[in-house]
Amino acid sequence: MHVYAVRKVDSDFHRAFKLSRGVAAILLTGVGVWALAVSFNQTGADGGPGGWHAGFLFHHATNDVLRFGMYFVLGHFTSDFLWMLWGRHSYGYEMRADLVIHHGIGLLTYGIALYLNVAYAICLITMVSELMPVTTGLSAWEQHEHNPRLVGFARKARLLVLVWWRGPLWGFLGAALIRAIWMGDVPNGLLPIFILALVCMIALLGLDEFWIRKCMPRGEPKS
Repeated sequence: MHVYAVRKVDSDFHRAFKLSRGVAAILLTGVGVWALAVSFNQTGADGGPGGWHAGFLFHHATNDVLRFGMYFVLGHFTSDFLWMLWGRHSYGYEMRADLVIHHGIGLLTYGIALYLNVAYAICLITMVSELMPVTTGLSAWEQHEHNPRLVGFARKARLLVLVWWRGPLWGFLGAALIRAIWMGDVPNGLLPIFILALVCMIALLGLDEFWIRKCMPRGEPKS
């Protein structure tokens, strides 16, 4: 997808990368919605709490269908990293620190989850947040088509997604985790991972705050 975008759609690497990531983000958002539906009432592979009762963080079987979703998302993170490195080498693309951190956290988290056979559900549900790169793709398309009206729409859409889509998502998942801890529904041995997940939610909120500030036009309040 990345190769097609830069060769067939827009030779400007920066725009092509945004366009291809925007298309990929639509698929990732779909994976997140699918994972939410599949895992909502799942039972833990160890017979313990699962689904929403366990805050979507529980033990999974190695043949759990959600494992395929994990491989799909890991492939996305890896291809993005490789393509950014290729862009830096061949096109002088400056790798964004926030994007590197975001993908680095993703690779680490998903790798640990696959190794331990835990947290497939919550990892994949976070992909619902990938609706934001869709708005970045819209912005890149505006630049490609030279349509000044679309860039304003893309910026406003990105801000709406950050505030009214991603914010409630992190709140929902955080509340589910806290509820599981409060009600004693934490699966055996997973309390440290629950705490780590809550810390990650806070870190993601911090990244969202950074992106919200970038979306705000100059001269307007930034928080």
